[in-house]
Amino acid sequence: MTEEFDMSDPKKDAPTTLTLLDKLREVASKRVAKPQFLIEVPERPGLAILIDPNIDDDRIKKLQSRVTHKGNMDTFRFGLLLVAETTRGLYLGGEEVTNDNGHPLTFVSPEVKDMFGGHADVAAVVKEMFGVDAHAISAAGVVIDRAGYGEDVEVEDPFQNS
Repeated sequence: MTEEFDMSDPKKDAPTTLTLLDKLREVASKRVAKPQFLIEVPERPGLAILIDPNIDDDRIKKLQSRVTHKGNMDTFRFGLLLVAETTRGLYLGGEEVTNDNGHPLTFVSPEVKDMFGGHADVAAVVKEMFGVDAHAISAAGVVIDRAGYGEDVEVEDPFQNS
């Protein structure tokens, strides 16, 4: 009489139970990104700007340094550049506007700059597109908020008795 032995790896068929460390690795391996969103341009019916709020601290600091002179930061210009920096497309009537090559238009696109006098300064293009300074600044505030700056972080006291 012969005896048969299962030589397969016993761990292979065993149910997998993840440790907390494994779960932490899984959570940490996932890319963190805020979703893109549209901001309507109030004085231009049907026009909306697609914003990617995933702007990191280094890019914020670069924008701040571009608008700081003699220790004074031009917050209005900073807001305009922030909107330009995070824009990924323009939508009209719910449809993405593209150039002749099918690329999405942004504030740095020559076609958009030409609509507003061919400005080389992208901040001026954003200002002209919004038409009302307060609307442009409000848009910048929305970008900052959606990027998570100033967002409340939930704090839990692990030593508090429930």
